[in-house]
Amino acid sequence: MEESKYLVLVQYVINQTYSKWIKTKEEQSRWKTKVSKFVIEEGLLKHKKKKVDCTLVIQKHQVQAIMYMIHDHPLGAYRGVGIIVQKIRERYYWETVYQDCKEHVKTCREC
Repeated sequence: MEESKYLVLVQYVINQTYSKWIKTKEEQSRWKTKVSKFVIEEGLLKHKKKKVDCTLVIQKHQVQAIMYMIHDHPLGAYRGVGIIVQKIRERYYWETVYQDCKEHVKTCREC
């Protein structure tokens, strides 16, 4: 997730204040619906998957480290896109996880 979007989400979840680009009641309503899936737990922004489970929201600069842990690391076992996406979604959230995993596997020398 882009840092600017991440910060706007955190600001809203903590303070319920809208970003300056959200002006109309309709935009506010759409934003509230989207943001209702996020919570702050132990100082970290998390995404609610189900009624109980939450996954850590990942910023764009953290994606490569996650990919390394799940795919490239010797314990990651160089699995295919589907398995990588499943493993990542068990613990982490970012909007482009599938596309990022697909691109990572496509450019992986070992695969």
